[in-house]
Amino acid sequence: MRLVDLHRYTAEAMRVVLPVREAYWLRAPEGEVRVAPSQLKEPPPLRGVELAQRGPQERSLAQGFFAVAYGRPFYDGYIASADLVSVAFEAPVATTQGVAVEAQASSRLLGLEVGATVGGARLGGGVPAVGARLVWRAWPTGLQLGVAAGYDVAPGAWLNGTLHTVSAQVLGGWQGSGQIAPFPEVAGGWMLVMVVRAQQTGGDPLGFGGRVSAGVRWVVGPFALRAAVEAAAGSLLIDRSRKWIWAPGVQVGLEL
Repeated sequence: MRLVDLHRYTAEAMRVVLPVREAYWLRAPEGEVRVAPSQLKEPPPLRGVELAQRGPQERSLAQGFFAVAYGRPFYDGYIASADLVSVAFEAPVATTQGVAVEAQASSRLLGLEVGATVGGARLGGGVPAVGARLVWRAWPTGLQLGVAAGYDVAPGAWLNGTLHTVSAQVLGGWQGSGQIAPFPEVAGGWMLVMVVRAQQTGGDPLGFGGRVSAGVRWVVGPFALRAAVEAAAGSLLIDRSRKWIWAPGVQVGLEL
């Protein structure tokens, strides 16, 4: 319910007697503010208008019963013809205990990704390696930092032996925003490679591995699907000399 309208010059002083209310809404052309009776002498600063009108139906409007059936142009025309204050549809703002907080939509809960990989074996041989990967990233979009742990296995990849690879890496990259967005990523760190055969077992526990990948992230409800192609490299001790081995691959993952 509108209580009073005031029009005054800048230097003019006015005294207004208002009925007792739990709170009042003060509205000016540049914005509005909710004021408690104890704040009337020094009201807080104005902010953007959220509702076209305040009154008994305010709660219903705030809960979503007010709908724009004919789109924004129709709404703007109606507001102008009715001489009402237009609502600014800016970034959504939620209020928690009097503090304005910008609403942020995040597609993930934990920042974890559980994925699978298929690629070339670390020691070559033309045998594919399959594995699993667990990744944690610090932020959902923009610049990203995180850690990754992986395990790959390639049966018969080296001298009829099964090749096992364990890795722990730090990673960095960039993630675009939106439901479907691209991402590049680089990672590097420790790698253990072991060949298990019937006669003997050997390997390199102090290897170094890295990868460069690029792909797409697709947000589906509270989760996100990731798919990428990658080029991996590893520095391994082979026949008492350290060599670099390159291997292409594909990775898919579910982000939680």
